[in-house]
Amino acid sequence: MWNWKDWLWPGFVTVAAVGIGALWFETDTVEADLAGRARDVLASGQPFAKVIADGRDLTLEGSAPSENAQAKAVALVGELRGVRIVTNNMGLLPIEEPYKFSAVKSDAGIMLSGFAPGVLAREKLKSSIGAALPGIAVTDTVGLARGAPENLNELVAFGVKQLGRLGQGGFEVVGSSLTLSGSALSVTDYDALVSDVDAAGEMVSEFNVEPPLVDAPYVFQVDQQPSGLVLSGYASSVEQRAKLADAAGDGAHNQIMIASGSPPALDWELATMAAVNAANQLAGGTVLIEGDTLNMSGDAKDGAAFKLLQELISGPLPGGLKLGTTDIGLPTVDPFEWRASLTDDELRFDGYLPSEELRAQLLSQANANFGHVKIYDNVTLANGAPESFEMLVKNALHALSRVDSGEIVLAGTELTFTGEVFGAAGQAAISTFLESVVPAGYTGNSKVQLKPDPETNPELRLSDTECRTVLKALGERNTVLFETGSANIRPDSYGFLDRMAYGVRRCAGIEIEVAGHTDSDGNDEQNQLLSVSRAQSVAKYLIASGVEDSRLSAVGYGESQPIADNGTDEGKTRNRRIELLARN
Repeated sequence: MWNWKDWLWPGFVTVAAVGIGALWFETDTVEADLAGRARDVLASGQPFAKVIADGRDLTLEGSAPSENAQAKAVALVGELRGVRIVTNNMGLLPIEEPYKFSAVKSDAGIMLSGFAPGVLAREKLKSSIGAALPGIAVTDTVGLARGAPENLNELVAFGVKQLGRLGQGGFEVVGSSLTLSGSALSVTDYDALVSDVDAAGEMVSEFNVEPPLVDAPYVFQVDQQPSGLVLSGYASSVEQRAKLADAAGDGAHNQIMIASGSPPALDWELATMAAVNAANQLAGGTVLIEGDTLNMSGDAKDGAAFKLLQELISGPLPGGLKLGTTDIGLPTVDPFEWRASLTDDELRFDGYLPSEELRAQLLSQANANFGHVKIYDNVTLANGAPESFEMLVKNALHALSRVDSGEIVLAGTELTFTGEVFGAAGQAAISTFLESVVPAGYTGNSKVQLKPDPETNPELRLSDTECRTVLKALGERNTVLFETGSANIRPDSYGFLDRMAYGVRRCAGIEIEVAGHTDSDGNDEQNQLLSVSRAQSVAKYLIASGVEDSRLSAVGYGESQPIADNGTDEGKTRNRRIELLARN
């Protein structure tokens, strides 16, 4: 007979054990499934959240970058199928103020420090730097913290872009702005840095990047081209480059690069500014500073510009520059104008001359023709003088000495002569000049008239005292010139003798002594005879100019009455003289 207990009890026990085991294993499977799906859904955006499963209940732990991130993590997990309860045990990352992030480039690689707003953000920042600078080791010491500025990604992207242009250095984000420091790899990299920083505006709070050092010759060049000035070479700072561009004026093409390495002995800003100013005086050409040497070539834009350039290269150069090669051509002007103006005590030159040699010759001639008058030389050099110009202006200046006051203007090939002459001899000389000396191809216009005759204009006559004053002034103004060792009067003195004759004619009724004097060269007897002959030659000229011969006496004093040291050339020149002396 079978015993039902023997069968039932063991079976019941077996069935119960199997049921409990199945339930147990099913719970483990549910927890693993829920936890896995929760981690998957959090991995893409909330990796900070750690999942702990208890059956169908999930607990989230970790440090969230924000309350919104916490809430989003809880919401994502709570939406999973099969989850019953979600418990939020997450905390928040600490707040950093001000928020910082930096990347520093050195020979060892790139060091990242500061903070990121989360794990994903940190990895993204690190990978962006690695992608921008492949092959460079990146060391990451970045922590996690809240408080990141809204433009953190923009700031870092800007900084990463600049890292590639730095040899050493880096960027640092502080709050919502960025600083850059270090040294640029090349002049083009430095220019790119400056351009980006200018465009970034207030986003970059400090820019402390040094320009690269130039190993090749440190140069600066200005080319005057039809389109305007072209500036190239190097400046030592952005500010200096801007000043040079301003000096070059509107329309200038600024190709200046920023670099270190200017010659230590130079004031580079002063030197380069002088180069720009010089180039502004050229119609075309080049001004080059190479090291400490200034080289210049081209044509001046006008006579005044040529004069300025000559003054520049003839004196100490600005900034400590040394003069190298110069080839400055004269400008070409049309019409080519020259002007000589004479008043009582002043002779003025204006316009253009073709050479320094002619300028010197005219100044020397003016001293002989006009004596001790003030000479103002405002002439500049230029090309474009018409044929026979040199011969014409020399003769014109001689003709001008025959007038009391007047002016000769030569504009192109048209000559105009104005003024008042002292007498008929002067008037005839000017007519001869205009009719016979002025070469073919020129037009001569005369507006010359005679001064009033003292004999028919009593108001022009002088008293005895006035006469002595006028005669003394005439003697102090000029000296009658003679051929060497001769009594022949040089034509240079004809205008002065005209002036003397007019002065004597104003001294109506007064007897005049024409006194001749020599220097000490030669023997006393010869000098005495020479002084008499010279006095007589002057008296004859005065008589021919309308002075009554009865009023004149010619006396020679030889070397007996010197007024200066005969031991010097200047003294001898002063002692060789003609004096007019009122005797009653």
